[in-house]
Amino acid sequence: MAETELKLMDDDEVLDYTQLQRRQFINHFTQNGQTMPTDPKDAKVLLTALADMDRSALGKKRIRTDEQIAQMNAQSVDAIAAEVKRTMLGRLTEPDESRTPPTLDDLELPPLDLIDGETDVGVNSESYDAFKQRFESIHGKPKRRDD
Repeated sequence: MAETELKLMDDDEVLDYTQLQRRQFINHFTQNGQTMPTDPKDAKVLLTALADMDRSALGKKRIRTDEQIAQMNAQSVDAIAAEVKRTMLGRLTEPDESRTPPTLDDLELPPLDLIDGETDVGVNSESYDAFKQRFESIHGKPKRRDD
């Protein structure tokens, strides 16, 4: 008996091999399609082998479709990138040194009135007494209403 050397198979080779084995089994089992099993157990074995063949074929088709979709997506991305590069090319070049940047004429602006603490950075806290003193220095001491 001669030993056959086993080698690793990739996924496609495994699928092809198992597909061929199932076909050989079905051909042997049905005597090349001439007879069908009458025993329910034999029929179940045959139908299981056929279902596995269908699943395998559908899986291969799905893989091919996914590869085609991925290829079309890559082409779309390349086309979009080329269009963006083409339309943005003028903006991506070095700035024109002869153009003068716009300037702001602040003479036309009204004077800036800042409120005390408006330009402070960070969080400031103030006690009640300090707030009362500041408020009364600006607005005077509040008067009670006669209700």
